[in-house]
Amino acid sequence: LVFRGNSELNLRYQREFNYLWDNGREFVWNEDLAPIGHLDITEDLIVDDPDVDAIFTSTNFEAYENARYGPTFRSISGLNTVADRWVALIEGAQRSIRIASGHLRSRPIAEALIRAQQANPALDIRVYLDGQEYISEYTHDLQVQELDACLADASTETQTQGCLDRGFLFGYQIHAAGIDTRFKYYAYRWNYSYAPQMHHKYMIVDDEILITGSYNLSDNAEHNTMENDTILRGDAYREVIDAYIDNFDAIWLTGEEDGLFASLMDDVQNGTGDFPIVFDAMALDHDRVTALKRAIRDACPEVDSDAYRRNAAAHRYCDR
Repeated sequence: LVFRGNSELNLRYQREFNYLWDNGREFVWNEDLAPIGHLDITEDLIVDDPDVDAIFTSTNFEAYENARYGPTFRSISGLNTVADRWVALIEGAQRSIRIASGHLRSRPIAEALIRAQQANPALDIRVYLDGQEYISEYTHDLQVQELDACLADASTETQTQGCLDRGFLFGYQIHAAGIDTRFKYYAYRWNYSYAPQMHHKYMIVDDEILITGSYNLSDNAEHNTMENDTILRGDAYREVIDAYIDNFDAIWLTGEEDGLFASLMDDVQNGTGDFPIVFDAMALDHDRVTALKRAIRDACPEVDSDAYRRNAAAHRYCDR
């Protein structure tokens, strides 16, 4: 996503860079290089464009001087700057929400989607996630039990918030709530060595508003890393928004035209010899992923053995 000549975005991103640069620890590679100086970009220098905005997780942090390590940042409790904007956009949706994201591990965003679906069942919500976000009903129940145990043991507000912020996969929960959810599914077991990961991070609301950037939908992105999002709306950005809509519509149907799911299921259930457990990517809903995983386990029980688990990269096929 490339912008030229947009003074608001240019200044907001430049100010973000300056803030991180000024509060980072120096890595010296050539002491003869002149220091980098910059203009102090204050809010009054930025002319507001109502159709664009840029938001940064750095506002959830404060810069300080660590006695041992030098300049660094620490998280400010209670702030969810970027998640709050996603939630506000979700709550304002009238017709449709389309999300493409590698992860869905942000409780505020997942719960906002569920509330939006419950408040307006006619709202067209579609969420497309990477395959690693698939979680079975059984495993989902286990993580709920772990959360309940954590909350029961929490004795302070900080501890309670820590329980709510800990890693939690919402792929099953939004599916169970009736939200149309698909996974880019390409392997029985996820492994970085062969994963053509669905790594987008964007949302389109009512075909009129786009939010996109580096921000993963997770508490980790909100409170442990420096991330950014750009928000676009209006006629000036119609071409960009339409391009994202076209992208979503295309990836939502990954593998459908080629009949990949039916072909793979037939091979697993009726074929002879080995069959792939790493395969061409498909956009599958929760029920289809569940059915495929069950079929693979039935045809190849050793797929859950220690050998397959510990060395997924070496096991891309299963012998009957």
